[in-house]
Amino acid sequence: ESGKHKDWVLTHLEKLVESYPTSKYYRGAKLWMALTYLDEGKDAEFFNTVEEFRKKYRNTQEWKVLSQYYEDLNLKYSK
Repeated sequence: ESGKHKDWVLTHLEKLVESYPTSKYYRGAKLWMALTYLDEGKDAEFFNTVEEFRKKYRNTQEWKVLSQYYEDLNLKYSK
């Protein structure tokens, strides 16, 4: 469903992230938001989330997923 209804997904994940910042689902929601941004071509939003995870959540499974993209994006945005 997330691949077909991206606006719906982002709306509800953003609501979860804003309303429940201490939820055990917070990092997962942020991860799916970032991947949806990437899929939609919203590179800046994706990069901001990757940076947040790099700084705050480096020892998590979510960072392992996002770190795959870090080097490419870091080069792109540091120019």
